[in-house]
Amino acid sequence: MTPRLNRPLKSSLLKNIQKQRKTSLEQQLRQRFADGETQALTGYELRQHVFLGVVLNELTEGQALSRLRTDLLKLNQTEYAKLAGIGRKTLSDIENNRGNFSLGTMRKAYRPIGFTLGITPISLEFLLDAL
Repeated sequence: MTPRLNRPLKSSLLKNIQKQRKTSLEQQLRQRFADGETQALTGYELRQHVFLGVVLNELTEGQALSRLRTDLLKLNQTEYAKLAGIGRKTLSDIENNRGNFSLGTMRKAYRPIGFTLGITPISLEFLLDAL
């Protein structure tokens, strides 16, 4: 049987993970863009960064989509909407966290950037409960 972490320890661990991740990311980004350096994150690193931003509630799903559309694929909304098979207005509404879209529409919107929708825990604390 796997030992469970007590609630105060899990809460403390979660805060430390968030703080370390943010500090580490800030340091990495500062190094990459220091002195006008324009080296971008790799596609994998960018996807990972955005995913963690959503999981840690630092980014909304709409912000994540917008960031990956522009920084990863370098597409404007019209181009991306055509690629995803959705309307440009629908894409704009998703990126701006407006509207209530079907699961099918949301899956279409996220497919070109390598994501799908599914059941995920509401918080990292829930994930730590499973450990």
